[in-house]
Amino acid sequence: MHNPLVVSKKQNKMLEEFIRSNFKEAIEIQSSFDHDQQMVEGVQNESLNVKMVKDWMRSYGLFQGIKNEIRNEIATVYIDFARNNKKIKSVDIQVKFIELHEKLKEIQDRKWISATSKLLWCIEPEVVVIYDAFVERTILILQCLDEELAKFPRINNPPNAKKDENGKKMAEHYMNYQNLVNSLFKRNMELIQSLRNQTNTQYKYEIRIFDKLLWMMGNFKEEFKLNQITCTLAK
Repeated sequence: MHNPLVVSKKQNKMLEEFIRSNFKEAIEIQSSFDHDQQMVEGVQNESLNVKMVKDWMRSYGLFQGIKNEIRNEIATVYIDFARNNKKIKSVDIQVKFIELHEKLKEIQDRKWISATSKLLWCIEPEVVVIYDAFVERTILILQCLDEELAKFPRINNPPNAKKDENGKKMAEHYMNYQNLVNSLFKRNMELIQSLRNQTNTQYKYEIRIFDKLLWMMGNFKEEFKLNQITCTLAK
């Protein structure tokens, strides 16, 4: 079996350079979401309310095509879920993902993978990985170039929510995605911690910093730097 540290030295060098070059920009983007911290604190001190949850979900575009009265119901269901699940262990993430995803799906029959992951993250921001299509695009490529990632099932499009009656397939897809991101994150965790100390940033959720860096890689509308060279948007 490969030693992850050895694999890191051989195959992670380019990713490390991207992290170093774009760390400050990732922090700036992530720190601008001050409403994230309000949600996290709202879960822990049970101060969540319907307006707070609705505003937060709207800011992430999670309510597109959903009527206002249904939005109220969704927010209420989440508040109740969060009150009963203030702590989620890593081993329970898949079960809790299914539970919350199915509660949301019962209200409106659609794919809730991104919303479910974001809402779970508010409960356990140090542990849960947020699902994002841009990050998935990055993983799609890196998995073809990395021996450790290649051992996981090939990343694919999320399953059809309407054909996934009990949410099991959606949860399996999400967990594979989370495991892939975590595999990369653990290899680069010391680097991220070091850069946090160097920049004296107050943003504390390292998994979200790493997530934002992968997001920058997969978002073709985002400029990035590499070894002092700035890759600007095409005109």
